[in-house]
Amino acid sequence: MNYLLDPIKNCFNFGGISNRKEFWLYFLFSNVIIIALSIFSFFQFFSSFRILIIVNLAIIIALCLSSWSLCFRRVRDTGLSIWWMSLILPSLFVSIIGQYVNNLVMGAYFGNAKASMAKIYEMASNPTMVNLLYFTGFVKWIALICIIILFIIFLLPSKKTNFKF
Repeated sequence: MNYLLDPIKNCFNFGGISNRKEFWLYFLFSNVIIIALSIFSFFQFFSSFRILIIVNLAIIIALCLSSWSLCFRRVRDTGLSIWWMSLILPSLFVSIIGQYVNNLVMGAYFGNAKASMAKIYEMASNPTMVNLLYFTGFVKWIALICIIILFIIFLLPSKKTNFKF
């Protein structure tokens, strides 16, 4: 049980190390909780209990923050520099740009049905938007490669070195 609660207690502790067992057990635990809360929030969205959505969002943010610090400690435990965690930046960039492009397309789609095709055609004929779509497609591949590299790093065994953090 300590493997599940210690990362939550140390959510602001980016120093030190964490072993593979602690990392993967918490990873499994937090992802199961996040998926369950996301499904619960989806069904609560259609009801009148909107305060529960805010509580669920706060829990998800807390789990993500503790996962972030746990990732830093795990990379340190492998003996690598924490700069390897910067490999997560392309995936954050892709998610932000992807959400923006998705909002543009969905806004055009869920707007007026007749105007939506004209807006999508206008967006597709806009060279800036086409370049943005190509760029996000390219960055998605880079983000996937970065995530695979981080996954491999998280699988590495612990190094028995003297840490000074």
